[in-house]
Amino acid sequence: MRGPTHVAAGAAFALIAHNYAGIGDDPYLLTATSIIGALIPDICHQGSTLGRKIPLLSWGINKSFGHRTITHSLIFLFGITALLKYLVPQYPIIYIGMFIGVLSHLVLDALTPSGIQLLYPLKMKIRFPIYTRTGSMIEYIFFFSLIVIDITLIGGSFKIT
Repeated sequence: MRGPTHVAAGAAFALIAHNYAGIGDDPYLLTATSIIGALIPDICHQGSTLGRKIPLLSWGINKSFGHRTITHSLIFLFGITALLKYLVPQYPIIYIGMFIGVLSHLVLDALTPSGIQLLYPLKMKIRFPIYTRTGSMIEYIFFFSLIVIDITLIGGSFKIT
């Protein structure tokens, strides 16, 4: 999936978590950290939104692990969450938002033909039975649907004081 689709999904997952599960008392911070988390797994791809911003790190991760391996795994999901919990224990919304965002990324990339190595280092690829190619018309429809969901959910999350 493309970066904008991951951003829209990260926001949607965070807004759903806030509105329907009561997660996080600050929807702004929860959504922002979730959006960042939704982009981080593609650091392993130099052409990604984040990979273009930090090319040397992206190149190093790609050379060491490849694309959609460790950064698209449960090890990464729980590892980055644990690291943030250790670094900023006083701000659970940050590591919870990151968890939500990375999770949204994994779900979306499991909707592509190549899937993800969720159980890395096992080589087994995981993907949903229904999938679409990155950049396809279906992805664009999915992206715009996520935007509609985001706009709808924002009304229940953000209050101007």
